[in-house]
Amino acid sequence: MQLSDRARNVLGYAMIAALVAVLVVATLAFGAVTIDMGGLVYGLGILLLCLWALKLALARSVSWKASPLHYPVAAFALYATLRYFTCPIEYGARLELFMVLLCTMIYFAAAANFYHQRDRAILLHSLVALALVESGYAFWQFYVHADKVLHLVRPETYQHRGSGTFWCPNHFAGFISMVLGLVLAYVAVRRPRRSDVERSALSKVYLAYAGLVLLVGLLVSLSRGAWLATAAGVLVVLLWGDWRQRAMWPRIAVAVLAIVGLVVIATRVDTVRDYIRLTFTAQNPGQTSTLRDPTLGGRTQLWKATLSMIADRPVFGGGPATWQWYHLKYRHPAIQRQPEFAHNDFLNLAADYGLVGLAIGLAIVGCFYWQAILMTRSPASSDQRAFAIGSLVAVTILLLHSWIDFNLHIPSNALLAATLLGCTAAMEDPRKRFPRAEIGRGTRRTLAAGLVAFCLVSGWHVARAAISHRFVVLGIESKMGFRNDAAFLAFHRAIAADPGNPEPRFQIANVFANYSRFLKDPSQAEERSKFIDAAITRYHEVLALQPMNSMVMLRLAIVYERAKDHAKALDTYLRALELDPNCAEILLRLGQFYMRTGETEKAEAALKRSRAISDGPNLSADLILWEMAQPPEQPPATPPAPPPAQPSNSTPAQPAASVPE
Repeated sequence: MQLSDRARNVLGYAMIAALVAVLVVATLAFGAVTIDMGGLVYGLGILLLCLWALKLALARSVSWKASPLHYPVAAFALYATLRYFTCPIEYGARLELFMVLLCTMIYFAAAANFYHQRDRAILLHSLVALALVESGYAFWQFYVHADKVLHLVRPETYQHRGSGTFWCPNHFAGFISMVLGLVLAYVAVRRPRRSDVERSALSKVYLAYAGLVLLVGLLVSLSRGAWLATAAGVLVVLLWGDWRQRAMWPRIAVAVLAIVGLVVIATRVDTVRDYIRLTFTAQNPGQTSTLRDPTLGGRTQLWKATLSMIADRPVFGGGPATWQWYHLKYRHPAIQRQPEFAHNDFLNLAADYGLVGLAIGLAIVGCFYWQAILMTRSPASSDQRAFAIGSLVAVTILLLHSWIDFNLHIPSNALLAATLLGCTAAMEDPRKRFPRAEIGRGTRRTLAAGLVAFCLVSGWHVARAAISHRFVVLGIESKMGFRNDAAFLAFHRAIAADPGNPEPRFQIANVFANYSRFLKDPSQAEERSKFIDAAITRYHEVLALQPMNSMVMLRLAIVYERAKDHAKALDTYLRALELDPNCAEILLRLGQFYMRTGETEKAEAALKRSRAISDGPNLSADLILWEMAQPPEQPPATPPAPPPAQPSNSTPAQPAASVPE
């Protein structure tokens, strides 16, 4: 059985629709930052791969275009897979591998199939429509100081900023700026077709209007990194393309209008203008820097710690998704939260995958730039040059923004970048530097079978992880509603779905530990002991999955102390401190433990250290240190009068038990 020309055409539309669905759903689902949201995106990606497998198996002929970009992309996917099997923390590495493989498959699907102008037009207009919706929603959030993203309450620090359907405004700005780069390139480079001048002109007017709306969306995000990255990306529009005067003027006009638009909107909107002024207002009179926060929100401290991490594990890194755990040992005392990423994707990549992984990543960037620049300087159609320059601008903006943020760890933005890379690699080269060749029938069927096998295996594992995460969410909601039976049932279902997920075990351990706190009556000693033992067992299970989780280690130490096992409690406190030496909470708990065991000097040292590095008022440490500083109570100068004599008919008082010296 072979596909007819009409059926193949329908299949082509179905494939580009599946790709658009992947990008749209990933964006609308909060950037697909959790595995349950990412699971739906992965399912749509599997649909695209199955359609591709169908085309490989049934089409009369299928071609494959050689590209230097294919090799580093495939190499990184293979390297990430190998590093997963050697990673000390399996669960986080597995979730990251899912996204690496999905981005890789999206890249190859785009590179092999979407080389027609029709495909690029559908992709462009779908992205523009999505970005317009996102920008409109972001402007509304900014205008009313919305406290929610869709139905979920977002952090208070974001409530004066537009973020669209993204949780963080910076990641929304990353998405908008990439689409804006495509729009600017098409407006500046693409020439109207002689056969349809009016339609082409209307399309340019529409794209120019869309660019203005996206500029507004970018500004209301209040993402300074995205502003700077976009301004630099506008310069890319000027640098690449035809240098003849007739071709240069449109690019100059678009670049100037974009920069002027940014400046005008920024100076006209009071909130944006005040935000910029505040950024360059020094907080302290004696401060040498004009920036209000020279650490850039703690970023420079994260980067310094990450460089130390890279120096200790330079070749292969700590392992995929391990930055947040290794960072605890290196973190600056001023960073008391536990960030997941380094806020610099290049340093994060080197810390997780080593210099080997960083070199492969840079090879991907280098090969993409090489091929895209060749397309901009070849006798290709204006549509191809516009897409190549637009992809250059979009990827440049993303990379610059990723120097101070972690957009490449946001699945929706990473998938968009993979799509742009794949569609750029797919474009026909008039000079045949990257020739397209037919694939033999046997090879096609082997590839189709491999794609189906990949879809089945990866889909099974992703579905299990997504279901497990969803049960965890339901369990936490039930626990907060004091429906403990429903919570325990959900947590156990989460464990059954994915035994490698540490979160449900951690939640169950916390419930057991909290129960044991309130069983203080001597008659409840046996029940209390059972809850303590159950909590200890569960915490050990979590540590077997996440051995570098200092907070789990701290909770285990507290439960050991509650069980009166002071030796194990002290050992566990010290192990937690070894993993996380600059954690104010661990030092506070350790100081309290030393106080209760009578080691006042050690208690004072730990409490003072905790107070010194706290990122806010440490009232517990202050109170204990104040009590320690008070002089001991002195006996009164005059002895108290003896108690009155007991009546003769009263029961004699029992002698007090002797207290050892």
